[in-house]
Order: sequence, then C-alpha cells, then structure tokens
Amino acid sequence: MRRIFYLFCGLLLLVVVPVQAKDKHNGNDHDRGEHRGEYESSHKSKDGKHKDLPPGWRKKLNKGERVDDTVYVYMEPPTPEVIAVLPPPPPGVSFRQIEDKIVKINDINRQIIEVLELDRLPIPKPPRLPLPPLPR
Repeated sequence: MRRIFYLFCGLLLLVVVPVQAKDKHNGNDHDRGEHRGEYESSHKSKDGKHKDLPPGWRKKLNKGERVDDTVYVYMEPPTPEVIAVLPPPPPGVSFRQIEDKIVKINDINRQIIEVLELDRLPIPKPPRLPLPPLPR
C-alpha cells in the first residue's frame, strides 16, 4: 500500500511541476522585454546617439585581446560603403565599427583578430552630380 502511495505522489509531481513552470510567465515576456529596453538604452542618450564611451576604450582594442562587455555594447555593424571595401570575413568572424575603428572580431569569444583605421580604408567618395539649372 505504501508503494502505491509513493508511486502516486511521484506521478503527481511529474504532472504538476511542468504545469507550474509553464504558468510562471503566462506566455508573457513583458519583463524580459522591459529589461532589454533598459539595457539597450543604457548606452544611448535620449536622441538615440551613443553616450560617451568608457575611458581608455582605445587601449582595450589590441590584436589577440578579448573585447570587454563595456566596449562591445558600443560596437555596431559598419556602413555598406565600408563593407564593400573590406574582404569577406570567414565564417564565425565579423567586422564591427566603433567610432573611427573597424574591428575584425571572432563572434564566439569576441577575440580581436585585426583593428583597422577607418580613415586609412580606400573608401570611394560618391561622385558630385552637377546641380540642375535654375528655372527662369
């Protein structure tokens, strides 16, 4: 009789625990989205532009070093003009831009492979088109 009771309690736990875990959030990720917004806005000012970078961030961008989280949040994908000039990266590697630096970074462990200066890249300037004649 005792074995049946224990078996029944064990089966009851197997059914009740997943139901409790499922109802915990009620399918609502409001909290998660709320925190994500706080995280994303923590390094941006009200006008959408970046706040000041942490001091000494340029010294942290060295080949072979791992990018610190405080600097990584400021890195963005480069513009299409810059991507057109750069060679295609191998799988698992991407280019990220932070102010005037282009960083070739390993996506898995955030290790810096190469640091390039934006002003040294041969980015072609768009041709200046002649202005249309003024109407008379």
